[in-house]
Amino acid sequence: MNPFSELVSKFDKANAEMQALIHDAPRIAGVVGVKVIKENFALQKFDSGNGGEPWGQRKPATDRAYDRRWGVKGTVYKSSNPILVQTGNLRDSITFEADGSNVRIGTDISYAKAHNEGENNEPKRKFLDYSPKLETEFKNELDRKTTQIMNKI
Repeated sequence: MNPFSELVSKFDKANAEMQALIHDAPRIAGVVGVKVIKENFALQKFDSGNGGEPWGQRKPATDRAYDRRWGVKGTVYKSSNPILVQTGNLRDSITFEADGSNVRIGTDISYAKAHNEGENNEPKRKFLDYSPKLETEFKNELDRKTTQIMNKI
């Protein structure tokens, strides 16, 4: 194969990989989004990419109630657990669904909205929302994958 034909072949392969990347972009956005949102639980705040306010502390009465339950066989509740992570169910329920060119990131936990938006006497502890950080992380992942493809040429 001559050098020109070889280059055309590499471009054809890169083009096919780029098309596959475009098709896979909603799934990539979902994976990145779930990662960024779960990081909020570790950070104990909603990180928009510009820092963010830490979630408010639990009420002392709530901590006392958790500590009374601690030691009861099978319980995981205790005041030293991070905010919104007594069982881990809420954090672990964050999933995504990619459909065509759309992606939806969310949870099916009934009490998630009350915590995220501050309803039903719960303080607002936003963890699930669009953020510039999510967009930046998604763009960085696409850039990384695009660079990998282009470096093959």
